[in-house]
Amino acid sequence: MLIQIIGIFSIIVILGLIFTNQPLKRVIIVLFTSSIIIFIARILTTQQSIAEAFFNSFGFLTLLAFVIIVIHFYKKQSAKKSNP
Repeated sequence: MLIQIIGIFSIIVILGLIFTNQPLKRVIIVLFTSSIIIFIARILTTQQSIAEAFFNSFGFLTLLAFVIIVIHFYKKQSAKKSNP
């Protein structure tokens, strides 16, 4: 029940951010934060193993968004180093 409440609340917040034309960065942060909270809730409430809870909590889009953010971060850092 707790996991469904967290999921519904996250969807409402994400839709609110999308409809108010907030930056994609904020939407991804909310998506990733909600996945972390669901991960913790799965471990504590359903007694799933860490690997099982991880794969059930983090969907493909969340992992893809995280990889994109990491790539963007490293590109930005390398651009700063080449242009001091």
